[in-house]
Amino acid sequence: MKNKLFYISLFLLLSTIGSLSLFSLIEDRKEELLQIEKDSAKVQLNTILESFRIHSNILYFNKIDTKRVKELLLDVNESTPAKQNEIRKELYAELIDMYNNMHDFKLKQLQFHLKNNDSFLRFHRPENFGDNLGELRETVKYVNKYQKPAHGFEAGRIYNGYRFVYPLTYKDTYIGSVETSVSMEDITNVFRKEFTKDIDFIIKKSVVDGKVFDSEKDNYKNCETSNLFYHEKNISKGRNSLIETIISEYNKTNNINDKLKEGEFFNFFIKMDENYYVTTFLPIHNFLRNETVGYIIITKEHNSFVTYEKQYYLFLIFLILFTMFIVYFMYKTDDDKHKLMHNNKILDEVQKISHIGYWEFDLIKNRLIWSDEIYNIFEVKKAELKAKHKSILEYVYPDELSKVSTTFDNSIKNKTDYQIEYKIITKNGKLKYISELCKHTLDGDGNIIQSLGTIHDITIQKEAYNKLYKFIDTQNTIVILTDGEEINFANKEFLNFFGLKELEDFKKESKCICDFFLENDRFFHLGKLKKNENWIDAIISLSQPKRIVGMLTKDSIIVVFSITLNYFEDDLYIVSFSDISQTINEQIILEEKTIHDKLTGAYNREYFEKTYRNIIKEYHLKNYRFALSIFDIDNFKKVNDTYGHNIGDYVLKELVHEVSKFLRDDDILIRWGGEEFILILKIKNENDLSKVLEHLRIRIEKHIFKKVGKVTCSFGATLYRNDEDIETTIKRADVGLYEAKAKGRNQAIMF
Repeated sequence: MKNKLFYISLFLLLSTIGSLSLFSLIEDRKEELLQIEKDSAKVQLNTILESFRIHSNILYFNKIDTKRVKELLLDVNESTPAKQNEIRKELYAELIDMYNNMHDFKLKQLQFHLKNNDSFLRFHRPENFGDNLGELRETVKYVNKYQKPAHGFEAGRIYNGYRFVYPLTYKDTYIGSVETSVSMEDITNVFRKEFTKDIDFIIKKSVVDGKVFDSEKDNYKNCETSNLFYHEKNISKGRNSLIETIISEYNKTNNINDKLKEGEFFNFFIKMDENYYVTTFLPIHNFLRNETVGYIIITKEHNSFVTYEKQYYLFLIFLILFTMFIVYFMYKTDDDKHKLMHNNKILDEVQKISHIGYWEFDLIKNRLIWSDEIYNIFEVKKAELKAKHKSILEYVYPDELSKVSTTFDNSIKNKTDYQIEYKIITKNGKLKYISELCKHTLDGDGNIIQSLGTIHDITIQKEAYNKLYKFIDTQNTIVILTDGEEINFANKEFLNFFGLKELEDFKKESKCICDFFLENDRFFHLGKLKKNENWIDAIISLSQPKRIVGMLTKDSIIVVFSITLNYFEDDLYIVSFSDISQTINEQIILEEKTIHDKLTGAYNREYFEKTYRNIIKEYHLKNYRFALSIFDIDNFKKVNDTYGHNIGDYVLKELVHEVSKFLRDDDILIRWGGEEFILILKIKNENDLSKVLEHLRIRIEKHIFKKVGKVTCSFGATLYRNDEDIETTIKRADVGLYEAKAKGRNQAIMF
């Protein structure tokens, strides 16, 4: 009776420990998933904000921080109100076209501030200006105080959002600051579009009530789930019933306001209608003080966790039953007389569960012993198969017979252990995958006296791998399995891309796909690796937007890919390559537009200001001179007055087309303004410069322009002198142009 109570108590104890352990695993899994969702939300927000910051920088450096804009604003701080109004109108006229196109970058507003923090010009509300933002806008106050750029979330008098504020300085004079911003509406829209989740945004009432103009407060409405926050009407156009229902469920056992007051990053699981949902509150901090002023709310369905939980409970049932079996078995075999039988049965059970049989070969006695599981694996009875090595070979798949025999013979000959995988066909005709391991015991003279081995039926694992490989083969992206040095598996899309029939054809020429990464500074390539660094490790260390490579197709077409990595096992990674060529091309086109004149296609002033220093250095290193020529169309005003501005525009475009035909590869044509152009030329001496310009002048003179007929140009030119300011060079060329005009036009004057 005591033994029964002992084993019953043991069973209850083990079952309780197992149950608690599994429940702990479930909770640990929940916490792991919650952390993954938090990390994912943070990465997604940072990626979105970084893309908007790049867009803002493009506008700032190419359209706002220009000589023209800064010249307009240079004396604005000391100007009278009347003069400031004139400057405001000119500035508005200068940038209104750019502002109207800012929606292409998802940027919402453009505002200039004086250095005393006064709002000078709001393009979204040009009639509202003059209010001081020093106490309301930390970003503006910070930039004007330290004259350094700043960005971060901030509520304004009209809109809230992420602000990108930049200092404006010209000729060592600090002018003030300028800002662009992206609204929370656009940020949440990107979340919805890219990640297809239920998204909402809430902002503290105290922030809105303390900063927003009274006339703009109609843009907000009370939060449905917390009396401490508002919704933005543009974002929360209707009620988000799913998020509201989930928070209501949460409030049954908790208080959401308590969590919101803490201002921390948090999320939680809620189970509704047999489905699990993770709701994440991603805090939005204000600039500088890092206080939580709002939350992006993200709700995502986690159906996989339902399956995961069921598997745990099934395993718990199995564990309890298995524990019951073990305890019962121990009870039944308590007597010393049956202990040996008990051990043998346990071993047999382990072999059956794991599908592992063992064998022992005693070379001294020349005796081979097989465990029962080996017979089970080969699906034969003991009486039907003698324990001999040759007996196994009878079941080996014909194509692999030579490999198995050679491996065993070499192991005996060289006295080395071995591990080998091969296929067998059982007596019942089933195809199975076998992994065999052998270790030898040597005597003092180095001779083998005993060999121990295992035969493991790995059919289930192999079939699982095959299913994985088949699934990968269905993907329309390139997917490989690699350790960063050699490819273990590649899908059909990989073979199609390289024009191959099978992976072995690729391995004949190269082991690693990284050998095909194009060396382009826009992309990741092997030239960016540190010494002895694996490219997989290097990619992992990069943020997702930088995991971009370029490769040539079999038809020599450049394709740009975004790389995604997932750890598989044994230092292997599943690496997928998604084609993003169209997106990258659109980005390159956008960059090209910012440095080309819209009318003629020639380079513009922004391009000149960005590149002339590097061009001078390059020419100097190659022992060439940097030559600069200014030329314009003679009597161009007469063309416009006689034929109209449309014909004038045609003449400008046709002139650029004609000049470009006769330029050398290194010559650069820039539209300087109106009918005036600059030529940058790489030459050896002044005589060469004169020849080039005279040839170009004659070609223009001979060209016939529709309706207008012949047109001539006057040229002024000079050579850059070491270490001089570029404006000095331009002025000399301009003097040459003036002299050419004074001498009758249609000539080139060196100065």
